[in-house]
Formats: sequence, structure tokens, C-alpha cells
Amino acid sequence: MAFAIELFFDCASTSQIMDTWTNLSEQGTGSYLIDSGSQPHITLAVFNTLDVNNISSYLNQVSQDMGVFSLHLNSVGTFLTDEGTVFLAPVVTEKLLYIHRIIHELTNEYDEKKWDYYLPGKWVPHCTMATNNSKEFGIKALEIIKERFRPMDVIIERIGLVEFRPIKKHSEFTLSNHN
Repeated sequence: MAFAIELFFDCASTSQIMDTWTNLSEQGTGSYLIDSGSQPHITLAVFNTLDVNNISSYLNQVSQDMGVFSLHLNSVGTFLTDEGTVFLAPVVTEKLLYIHRIIHELTNEYDEKKWDYYLPGKWVPHCTMATNNSKEFGIKALEIIKERFRPMDVIIERIGLVEFRPIKKHSEFTLSNHN
């Protein structure tokens, strides 16, 4: 089991992305994201292990200090792994980099437990659209998304801690309405 700190979208954006997940599943590119109970998100950090209560306290603090913000998802990408991962990528903003940096500063006691891909300077912010497939299914998912996807604005309104495989949400906090 591993743990992830994730940013979650508003209802309209979540619904739009989940519609694409459903379409991808119906076209045979895998249904892992739907079947697993995942929800659309951008992951800020992943850990092999951590103290759930400690991290939840940090996330509550961040939610009070960080206001709701928007991101523009404007590109489609893939990681060069065997899992066929396809994603939507946001325009990287100062606010997104700020919350990423704050999360890593607050959780520095877990640095040796963090996954390398999510560290500052190595992180590629993304919203996964298809994963846990073969490369061939990933290519098919990429083609489907390229045909259907139009750049979209999403509202980041919540932050949470999720354990995965299987997915279990431990905590979720609404970002404040200030800022």
C-alpha cells in the first residue's frame, strides 16, 4: 500500500473527466480508474508509508491557508512506462508550484518514504486518464483523447489523503474561499 496527497476538482470538471474515463473504458482501453473507485485528481506527493493522522493535520492546515484556484488543462501526454498511462496536463502556475512546494516542506520528515517522480524538480503535474494497461491500450487511449479532448478549465477545491491499491480515502478538506 502507498499513500498519495491529491488535489480534487469541482463537480463539473470531475463529471466531465469521468465521462471521458467511461468512454475510454467502453472503447476497450481499460477501466482501472473507474473500477478502483478513483476520482479525477492531480497528485502532489506519494509515500510508501506515513502517519495518516499527522498528514491529515497538515492537509487541514493547508486547506485553511490555500484558497480555491483554477487550472487550465491544455495538453495530453503519456509516460514512457509499461503501464500505458495517458494524462491531461495543466499549465503550470505559480499557485500549483506553491502548493506542491508547501506539501513537500510540511512532509519533509517523510522524505525517504517519498516517491521520486513527485519530488520538486522531478514532478510532472497531471490528471491520469488511462493507466494499468499495455502500451498498445495506452496508444489507443491517447488517440481517443486526442480526438475528443478540448482544453478545459478546472477548479481545484479540495485536498486529500488517499491510500491506494485498493483506493481508500483517509481525509479530504475543502480549500478556503479566500485568496
